Amino acid sequence: MFFVSTYCFAQVKITGRIIDEKTNEGIRGVSVYLNNSTYGTETNENGDFAFNCILTGKTSLIISHVSYERKVYLIEDGKVENLSFSLKPQTNNLSEVIIKSKHNKANLTKWINLFSENLIGVYDHSISKCKLKNPEALYFDYDKTENDLKIYAKETIVIENAFLNYKIKIDLDQFEYNFNNNEIIFKYFVFYEELPTRMFSGSQIRKNRKMAYEGSTMHFMRAVFKNNLETEGFEIYKYTAVRNLEKERVGGIIRRKMADAYAKEEFPDVTLSRFFKSDTLRYYQGIMKQDEFLKFNVSKATASEFTMKNRRTRTVNFNFADTLLVRYDKTKFNNEEKLAAASENNKDKPNMIKPVYLKTYLYFFKEGGINIENNGHYAELSLFMYGDMPERRIGISLPYDYNPDKVL
Repeated sequence: MFFVSTYCFAQVKITGRIIDEKTNEGIRGVSVYLNNSTYGTETNENGDFAFNCILTGKTSLIISHVSYERKVYLIEDGKVENLSFSLKPQTNNLSEVIIKSKHNKANLTKWINLFSENLIGVYDHSISKCKLKNPEALYFDYDKTENDLKIYAKETIVIENAFLNYKIKIDLDQFEYNFNNNEIIFKYFVFYEELPTRMFSGSQIRKNRKMAYEGSTMHFMRAVFKNNLETEGFEIYKYTAVRNLEKERVGGIIRRKMADAYAKEEFPDVTLSRFFKSDTLRYYQGIMKQDEFLKFNVSKATASEFTMKNRRTRTVNFNFADTLLVRYDKTKFNNEEKLAAASENNKDKPNMIKPVYLKTYLYFFKEGGINIENNGHYAELSLFMYGDMPERRIGISLPYDYNPDKVL
């Protein structure tokens, strides 16, 4: 009954007014939206706003305007009517950054491409239909001493994803990339809108979105919440491993070479053949094709071993020690019709059809785990992932109110 009741959330109307802190007058054109959703609107000439949505638990209401400081309001008690917010005018914190950002065109192209690759990603061919529409909104602060790049935005970043038919609006909070250790810090708020002009038919867009959904972090967390991992194509394993230290060493050498090229050159060539002689090149290429781990021990597990329902908050706590390996059967869920036909044509050779698995590794760096809501969202920033799921950047992402069964 717990799981049934969590899917019975009613539609609510969020209303309120936004004023200037100094003048107490309403502000027009303020974006008001639920983070990572398609629910939102803009204020009218009086600063008033209203929109309908479905609340499934705690969520963040984002109040954003180019001339004012952004405000984040946590909705957790269901009180969403007659909200009132006063905004401070935006201070000119970007002045110093703007002065530093007077790079030549080649440098700007280099940093914009780096930003796009990390934000949009390079997951698969669908990314080619995803474009950054206002790169001129970005400013860059590169520290040669620390080999560290910070990127700021003077306005909302707009990405158009024709493959999934979304206009994605991003309020960038932080972007920092360190070339020495390949570490990236990315923080932002995001709002999704349907594109007014479709490149694909409604049925194809639905198929594209379903492809993006299957095997994603959202799909996995929803399956954990509903305790139906296996029926959704997921398997989880308790996991211990011996790391491939030679691959880590070689990877570090390659990253340092790439970082040096980015720092010194306008059009950096970061192919391995440019950095290493033939014998070394062949060795390094072979090492980089190896797995991250030399050997490992796994034992199959079930979600019930790591989950606990909380009826008061209508969430499921997901918590475990050490590392979990998550495996998703891409073949089964992305090619059901083809597999059915192949099975019919190969009745005497069932081993002809081999599954294709996507792997993701999970571990916590803080105690307490995460609390998953029925839409797959979790607020805690304590779960670290590497593998397939985190590689699906915003170019293949979906809003948390996405419904695989919705007909466009």
